[in-house]
Amino acid sequence: MDSIAIAVTSAPYGVEGTLGSLYLSFPILAKKMQLDILLSGDGVFCAMKEQMPEAIEHPAISELLQNAILLGGKVYVEKESCKKRGVKEAELLQGVEVVEREKISQVLVGADGTIVF
Repeated sequence: MDSIAIAVTSAPYGVEGTLGSLYLSFPILAKKMQLDILLSGDGVFCAMKEQMPEAIEHPAISELLQNAILLGGKVYVEKESCKKRGVKEAELLQGVEVVEREKISQVLVGADGTIVF
């Protein structure tokens, strides 16, 4: 297996799967595998800048995404999900790519393995 796609559709906080999925990205990248993180639905909120999770004593999801990007992972955010939730591209982390739903589908189909949270 050479490539893994992780699809996150849930909000960044209050859902354990979101945190777990991003922690899972680091061993994948350590094995030098291609990693694509796909954010859609409420998952687009994971890519927003200026998150302040200290109030709920939770690791910053945005920092985990930023680290995954620095280690070679790609992060895609679905454009339609952003639009429906009022999330503007300027509010997103540097290094994420806003894409159409078709691109999300292409990445999912092209991956050797897919994990959905």
